[in-house]
Amino acid sequence: MQLGVDSDIDSIRHEYPNLKIGYSAHSIDEIRDKNADYFTLSPIFHTEKDFLVKPLGLIDVSGINKVIYGLGGISSENFNKLHGLGFSGVAGISFYKELAKLRSLCIS
Repeated sequence: MQLGVDSDIDSIRHEYPNLKIGYSAHSIDEIRDKNADYFTLSPIFHTEKDFLVKPLGLIDVSGINKVIYGLGGISSENFNKLHGLGFSGVAGISFYKELAKLRSLCIS
């Protein structure tokens, strides 16, 4: 289950102890303060939205010791820039159109 800022993670975990809980974070501080099983951190890069979006940029999350997936504006052109920054992987909404190209980047 993917939760956001207004979610009570501890209550949901108590009610559903076997449920994997993800949290949609927009800063490192949010990740440090929450007790989820995994996190998405976004937006890493610029992404087209109907509102102003300020990308976080290339953030090193390796010292946080939590499962964190980069999200937001990730494409085959910038995917490799996240390598070595501690991300467990990436998540995406629009790059599904590039899955074959991204798969080849992951394997190489």
